[in-house]
Amino acid sequence: MQNVYFIVFTAFVAVGVLVQAAVLLGIFLGVRKVQARLLPLIDSLHTEVLPAAAEARQTLRDMTPKLKTIAANLTEVSSELRITSNRVGDTVRDIMARTRVQAAQVDGMMDSVLGQAAAIGSGIQQAISIPCRRLNGLVNGVRAGVDVLRRKTPASHSESDADLFV
Repeated sequence: MQNVYFIVFTAFVAVGVLVQAAVLLGIFLGVRKVQARLLPLIDSLHTEVLPAAAEARQTLRDMTPKLKTIAANLTEVSSELRITSNRVGDTVRDIMARTRVQAAQVDGMMDSVLGQAAAIGSGIQQAISIPCRRLNGLVNGVRAGVDVLRRKTPASHSESDADLFV
């Protein structure tokens, strides 16, 4: 009986080894098909992609110093622009302050000139109006005197003169 078990066990092991060999053969054939498909892709990789990558790498090596120079120049330009904009801002603030001071001075001068012009106008008006009123009074007095001398009878006040009484 042990012999039968041994033979059955050996038969199961043999069948398992054969199944494993068949599976390995299938994997081998599948890998060969994939290899057959991948070889042209690998060849095109070697002929097209690797030279392009090498060229890109060389271009990057060539451009690295230029890019560093550009970055340094941009940093320098940025700092110069910052300094210049600060100077321009300071100059504009100074100009605005001076403009305010000048505007205040011009405003004061205009107030003074207008005040003096008003005073001069008032003075001229008084200087002209007082003598004109006196001359007008003198002319009215002479006219009244001439009217009185021309009339032979003394004039009585008319009703129209009553309305003029103040």
